[in-house]
Amino acid sequence: IIQNNSNAILVSQAVRTLAVVPHPAALEGLRLASSHSDANVRIVSCHAWRRRGGEEALDRLTATLNSDTDSDVRIAAARELGGFRDPKVIQALGAALEDGSPALQRRSVESLKSITGKDYGDNVAAWREFVATGEAKPAAHVSWTEKLRPWR
Repeated sequence: IIQNNSNAILVSQAVRTLAVVPHPAALEGLRLASSHSDANVRIVSCHAWRRRGGEEALDRLTATLNSDTDSDVRIAAARELGGFRDPKVIQALGAALEDGSPALQRRSVESLKSITGKDYGDNVAAWREFVATGEAKPAAHVSWTEKLRPWR
């Protein structure tokens, strides 16, 4: 179905099924889905890899984050990497912070928060520092009244 069907909805449902099938042949289907021509199928494959778990899932999601041509697929990979507590994931998400896409940066920050338990807010520079050094200065909390004070 994944290889020979042009209906993306049907292929996506097959990928969801393969995520829970405990047979080695299911992995080949997930590999095919990761490079499918339809971006929606690749997004579903990101979720399937997270559900499947393991070292290959981590590698596939990292590769997708680093190299997919569709920004929505890359964002899905960043989201799903948030379920893996591994130093490689922190480095991959840190590299994604260098991307010019604010949406990918935000999703990477959310996943980093989930993995590390740290919270530097939406301060991408602080998160970059954390990825590089293992710690960062907490972002100063500025209340709404302080933000509005110059408007008086």
